[in-house]
Amino acid sequence: MIAIQLKILSSLAKKPGQPFSAAEIAKMIEAPDEVETVFKICEHLSLNPDRNFKKLPGKSPFVSKYSLA
Repeated sequence: MIAIQLKILSSLAKKPGQPFSAAEIAKMIEAPDEVETVFKICEHLSLNPDRNFKKLPGKSPFVSKYSLA
């Protein structure tokens, strides 16, 4: 989980302000089978204001998008 979280943060840091879905992030970090894990990590990160990790809510939680500010 920590390795995936680090990959998520590293990938999004290269594209600041650009929002991506959990599925898009999973593809970006070359873990397409880990969409659910990526989603849970992104949800957790979005609740931690110190991370500067933003959630853009969608019509359902699974279409939300995430970015680093």
